[in-house]
Amino acid sequence: MGDPVAELTEAVMNAQRGLRVHTERLASLLGKHKLLLPIAKPVPTGSLDVAFHCLPGPRGDPFCPLFTDDRSLSAVGHRRGWKTNGGPLELLEWSGATALESALRWVEGGLIRGAVLNPFHAAALELLPDEMRGLLTGDPTALRRHLQALPIQPEEEIITRRLQRPLPKELVDAIQGVIRSSPGLSRFSVTEVVSAERDEPSLLLSISTEVPVDGPACAAAVDRAVTGRIPSGYSHMDVMFDGAGTKQRRRH
Repeated sequence: MGDPVAELTEAVMNAQRGLRVHTERLASLLGKHKLLLPIAKPVPTGSLDVAFHCLPGPRGDPFCPLFTDDRSLSAVGHRRGWKTNGGPLELLEWSGATALESALRWVEGGLIRGAVLNPFHAAALELLPDEMRGLLTGDPTALRRHLQALPIQPEEEIITRRLQRPLPKELVDAIQGVIRSSPGLSRFSVTEVVSAERDEPSLLLSISTEVPVDGPACAAAVDRAVTGRIPSGYSHMDVMFDGAGTKQRRRH
C-alpha cells in the first residue's frame, strides 16, 4: 500500500489541471484519506462546528486552508502566526470529505468564499463552492474552471468532426475578411475538436497558404477578427496556418 499523504498530495496537484480523470481521482481519495484543518478554538468531541484559521484569497475574501500533511500546515501556521486559543496551534485530522463538508457549511453561512488545499505549495488548489460540492458528489466536471487555461494534453483522447451547427455569419465574414486582405492566404475550414475530458468542444480554424506568409502578422489579424465572435458552446478556437512553408498554430 502506498503512502496516503503522498498519494493525496499528488492527486491535489494533478487536479489543478481540471481534467475529469484527475477530478475523479481526487474525489475518490477524499473519502479514503485525511485532510488537516488548523483550528482557532478547541472543538468539542464529536462536533462538526469548527472555527478554522482563514487565508485571504486573490480578492481578499477569506478561504479555509486544508492540508494533506502536517509539515506544510506547521510551516504556514508559523508564517501566519496561527494559534489555538492563544496557545500552540492545534489541528484536526478528518477524512477529506468531512473536512470539505465542514468548510462548505462556512461557505453557505457566508463566512468564507471557499477552500484552498495545500496553500503556498506547488500542489495548491483553490476550490469555489460549486467545486467543493462537485467533489463531494463525485462530479467529474467539478473542476472544469481550471481547464480554461490548459491546452489539449497529449494523454487526452480527442476526435475531430464536422461542425454540428453553422458558424455565425459575423464570424465567417470576419475570417473571410482576413483572407481577402492578407496576400498568400487562400481558403479556410473549421472543424470541431472534442475531448472526453472536457464539457465543451473547441473549434479548429485551418487556413491554407499559397505562398510563404508572415505567420505572426497573419495570426494577429485573425486574433483581432475572431475575438468576441466565438459562438457559445465552444471553449475556444485554435488557428492553424498550413502550406507553402508556413506552419503555425495559435489559440484564441
